[in-house]
Amino acid sequence: MMSKQNIHVDVLGMNQHALNFTSNMISKKHININVLGINLDVLGIKLDVLVMNQHVLSFKSTTMSMQNINLDVLDINLEVHNINLDVLDINLEVLGVNQHAFSFT
Repeated sequence: MMSKQNIHVDVLGMNQHALNFTSNMISKKHININVLGINLDVLGIKLDVLVMNQHVLSFKSTTMSMQNINLDVLDINLEVHNINLDVLDINLEVLGVNQHAFSFT
């Protein structure tokens, strides 16, 4: 059981990676995504971001209720505003990584 206002993940020097977040109760206002390949599965909200060579983004979602979605390159900033966050699974697969850093704040 985690009770946090901000979850901040910094990924540096990755070529390909996948981040899976599964939570019990989560409500968010901002999702700021700057990574190369993300699969966010949060409370039935599935957000697939595929960044191609020319920064072409493809979105597939089942249910999304978010206020802002900002996309850049090499960062995830996930702000949680309802603080009952029960993270069941955080899975990270990294392929071809030279350098990476994770900071959860």
